[in-house]
Amino acid sequence: MQPILRILFLGFSLLCVAAPTDKPVVDVDYQRNLKLWRAQKSILAAYEYVEQAEQDSRRGLGEHSSKARALLQQAAREIKIASLAGKP
Repeated sequence: MQPILRILFLGFSLLCVAAPTDKPVVDVDYQRNLKLWRAQKSILAAYEYVEQAEQDSRRGLGEHSSKARALLQQAAREIKIASLAGKP
């Protein structure tokens, strides 16, 4: 039974790491909060720069670039949540 749990845990861990492959989206209403909209646009630009750096790198960037992309996606989601939490 224990090996099955290990396999399930490993599979779930890999899924969590590999899941965020989509680019962050700009989904904050700019009329509601212009500064948060600009922040999301900046996050999208940073994400695209990381992708370009990966393509241009001859040595490879290892796991660091995938971690950076995941953190940028998380930041974009947090900004969306913050925009919804603010007063209308």
